[in-house]
Amino acid sequence: MGIAKAIPPFRSVLGDVSAASGETVRRAHGKGGVIYIGKRFAGPAKEGALLASLAAERGIRPWCSVLDDATGEPAEDVETFAARRGDGTVGFTVENRTLLPRVVRFMPGERFGAAALADVSRRTVAGFDADGAALLFLAPYSPVVLR
Repeated sequence: MGIAKAIPPFRSVLGDVSAASGETVRRAHGKGGVIYIGKRFAGPAKEGALLASLAAERGIRPWCSVLDDATGEPAEDVETFAARRGDGTVGFTVENRTLLPRVVRFMPGERFGAAALADVSRRTVAGFDADGAALLFLAPYSPVVLR
């Protein structure tokens, strides 16, 4: 049988905040601020929804979205990175971080502005459907490079 240990309070710009309290604390610091979320989430989708809403409050929008094709829900365990060249060209890497292959709907944001995606890693072109999404087959742990 284990012994439950109390988590000591944080002493920083947040003041005294207990990690087990479940509270959300916001403090101004320098030119920005700090947000502490003392809560565990049931899954990555709920955590992602909270982080997306906090970012939206500050005018930060995602470069793209990735939805599971079967459920239409945000695809969990898919990592996406965006990179922009000096000439404005935007590219993405998308990687399935699970052991099973999957099909996702990849939707670049309005900043992308292209009629099709070139899958550089497989030398194919993925077109967009009426919703502005491209269907991508993602093998496990095999990144797809798009531009």
